[in-house]
Amino acid sequence: MEHCDKQKLGLWTTYHPTEVERDRFVSQCWELDRRGVRFSVGIVGLKEHQAEATALRQELPAHIYLWVNAYKRQPNYYSPAELEYFTEIDPLFPIDNQHHPSFGKSCRAGHTAIAIDGDGTIRRCHFIPEAIGNIYTLDWEKSLIPSTCTNQTCRCHIGYIHMHELGLYEIFSSGILERIPVMSVTIDCRY
Repeated sequence: MEHCDKQKLGLWTTYHPTEVERDRFVSQCWELDRRGVRFSVGIVGLKEHQAEATALRQELPAHIYLWVNAYKRQPNYYSPAELEYFTEIDPLFPIDNQHHPSFGKSCRAGHTAIAIDGDGTIRRCHFIPEAIGNIYTLDWEKSLIPSTCTNQTCRCHIGYIHMHELGLYEIFSSGILERIPVMSVTIDCRY
């Protein structure tokens, strides 16, 4: 990373308590911070991860954004107290904890934001299976056009972040891909 342009480098990192020891993960975060690498840290908002989320917030550098991916596979998964808890960890949690109505709505997907498979296949969005081109063909840029969403809802950050009506580019701006807010987001580190 010392050879990268750190003005362009940004990392989206996720802590999974069942896959790595927190001490090891946090030490790597501190190392990234020491090296001046921009990054965010996330955790899946499972109820059983509350203690880990609290410990993670305590142990990370205070200026590092800790986001919580809402668990949406089970309707009404969170109690009001759990919603409040995760919102204290991540002030943007209420936005993530929704299925955003998206059908027919304006989105940057397919115009200024695309998903690219390993073979170069371009899709408007990670969540829309239709291919619109391939980066290995001439004039592939011609396939990038404004269009509206074809899905009924959008429930994942990597999709809904591009919906115009949500205004999230104002919050994330140059940190959109790394999930790093550039506007002040109140992060309460009292834990």
